[in-house]
This record gives sequence, structure tokens and C-alpha cells, in this order.
Amino acid sequence: MLDLDGEMYLRQEQQGVLLGVYEKNSTPWSVGGTPWDFGESDLLVPRLDDLETALLKGFERFPPVADAGIRRIVNGPFTFAPDGNPLVGSVRGVPNYWSCCGVMAGFSQGSGVALALSQWMINGEPDGDIFAMDVNRFGPFATATYSTEKAKEFYENRFTILCPNEEWPAARPSKVSALHDRLKRANAVFGAAYGLEVPLWFAPPGTDPVETPSFRRSNAHGPVGEECVAVRKGVGILDGASFARYEVFGPDAATYMDHLFASRLPRIGRIRMGPMLRPRDT
Repeated sequence: MLDLDGEMYLRQEQQGVLLGVYEKNSTPWSVGGTPWDFGESDLLVPRLDDLETALLKGFERFPPVADAGIRRIVNGPFTFAPDGNPLVGSVRGVPNYWSCCGVMAGFSQGSGVALALSQWMINGEPDGDIFAMDVNRFGPFATATYSTEKAKEFYENRFTILCPNEEWPAARPSKVSALHDRLKRANAVFGAAYGLEVPLWFAPPGTDPVETPSFRRSNAHGPVGEECVAVRKGVGILDGASFARYEVFGPDAATYMDHLFASRLPRIGRIRMGPMLRPRDT
């Protein structure tokens, strides 16, 4: 049973019930690395004082649990990456070295993660798109401080349902471009891409540059529509600081690029967006 409003979960534990809650002011543990003598079944010292508010809420919502009392307290460490997803795949720059860690929910994620990793190791790539788990999605910007702040943010919002385009603020800004201050003065609403603050859209003057979380049309809908009309009827400028650029040259460069992408190469002086094919697709 998952109670999102109460920020807790319950499941049967033999003839009893296990009530799980999360700290709203979490405590990072062993940031410098897990001690080698800390075993899989080892636990931490119980700290009920830090969970008192959450437990009282649980007893109020589930009175039989309160009547039964607490038989055992389980306080063990979780493993969290900055975005809560596992760190899976080939480690860049280290041949034949693979990562499979940060699996926060091992029972529910373990089999899928293992399947993707085995496909990757045997076939050269997984069958599906697992970029959200790719160990290489983080770069030097993910310092110890950044990782700790983001992991805390994810842990403390474990039961929060993210809305489309919602951005969380912890450990930001991490990186900014040379245009950041000018974009900020223009009331840009920023998102983060590989640690870099990038403009998503521009809020009207005199309003807060924040997108209101919503599963319907957010406050971005109108301004983004106006930007699209302005570019269609006039001209627009794109901040490409978050994009990587590669130079491909040589006598067969055009043939190679046509083979690599699903779309045809654009004419000289033009640009075109196209999906890059996998080796099995080319």
C-alpha cells in the first residue's frame, strides 16, 4: 500500500505490518564512501526522534498500526544517485569496466537493470533506450556537494509526483554560460542540461520566471506560443551552449554522415535535425 499524500508505504511483514517513511530533513551517510566492513545486512542506529512527525501521521491514518505498537525499528542506508536513477553501463575511458550501482529499489529494478546491462555487454548496446540510467549522464559538474544536495532533494521528495517540465532547485546553478546574466535579465525560465543552466522560455515582464507545475497547460503555454509566432514571422536566436559540436571531415565524410543519420544531410548553409541510428539500424 502506497500512501502518496501521507508520504508513507505499508506492506505485510509475516503476521505484522511494515510501515516505511522518509525523513523530510534527511541525513547523508558515509558521503566519502561506504566502510568496507559495513555488510549488506548491517543497520544504523535508530533515530525515532527524526521520524516522530511522520510516524504520528502514519498512526493517525492507520489506527490499527498504532494499536499494535512498534516491535522492531529498521534504519538502513539507501543508495541514491543525484537524480534517483541507477548508474549503469560502460564507464567512459576505462575499457571493459562496467557500472551497475545506485539501484535504489533493487527488488523492483534489479531484473530490468541486469537485463539491460547484459544486453549491453554482449550485443554492444541494450535493446531499449536507457539513457536515464547511463552512468555517463553525469560529468565533472556532479561534485560531491552537488551529488549530496541532489540526492537529499530526491530522497525528501520520494512521494512527490513530478509534473511535466518541472525543475527542482537543489544544487543549482551548477554551470552557467557566458549569456546567463543577459538571459536572466530577460526573464528567462531556466532548466538544467548536463549541469548547465539553459533557457527554456521567457516569462512576461513583471512575472516570476518560474513554470508552475501542472498536468494541464502551464503558464508557459502562452509565452511559448508567442515565441513560436515571433520566430515564424520574423527571426529568432537560439542559445546553443548546451549542444555539443563535432567536426567530421575527410573524402567520405558526407557518405558516412548520410549513413549515420536517418535524415538526409542539409544543403550547404542550412541545418537539419535528424535521429542518429544505432549500429544495428545502419
